[in-house]
Formats: sequence, C-alpha cells, structure tokens
Amino acid sequence: MLPKHYRLAGHRIPTLIRSGKRVSNHLVSLVYQPTCLPAGRQPTTITVIVPVRLSKKAVERNRTRRLLREAIYQHLTNLEHGHEVIVMAKKILKEEKLTDILPDITELIKNAGLLK
Repeated sequence: MLPKHYRLAGHRIPTLIRSGKRVSNHLVSLVYQPTCLPAGRQPTTITVIVPVRLSKKAVERNRTRRLLREAIYQHLTNLEHGHEVIVMAKKILKEEKLTDILPDITELIKNAGLLK
C-alpha cells in the first residue's frame, strides 16, 4: 500500500477521470492533471483502479492492483510534485511479474512527463 500522503482521495476520482489528460499502453491507462495547490507543497497523489469488468475474481483483481502499486512505488521518489494520478488497469496480470511490467510503467510515466 502506498504511504497515506501519496494516496489520492476517493472524491477526486470522478473529477479527474472527466478532466484529466490520458496516456496509455497495452497494460494500463494513466489519467493525470496538476493539483490546485502549489507544486512544491504537495506530493503527487496516486490511486490504482482495477475494474470488475476485467475479472469477476477478487483474487485476480487484487494481484493486479498489488503489482501496479508496487511498480508505482518504485518511482515515488522520482515523480514530479503537484499532480493527481489514476492508474487504471486494462488487463489482468495473472502470470506477469514485477520485472515484466516495470519497464512498461516506467515508459508510461515518462510519456506523461511525471518523472523529474
């Protein structure tokens, strides 16, 4: 689980989905936008969403969520401050390992311009 000050509040999710910019690849879609507060004050807040439509099995959704969260956790210290980010899974990661998905997540974060 991400540290509390890096977690995006639930009430911000619908607004961010409607008005945020999107970048995606075959694994995930990244929705992001700058926060209202000055960038130097607030860290980037993140949430990971795995829709039920991808799998009815909670075990598969939870594994996917844990893998994506860990991939994001690897980059927490390198993220630009002052953004809100939603990581939405596009497929269930049944057999994939962290080392398999980490390059894809890194590339996606770079494309979004969220790395320092």
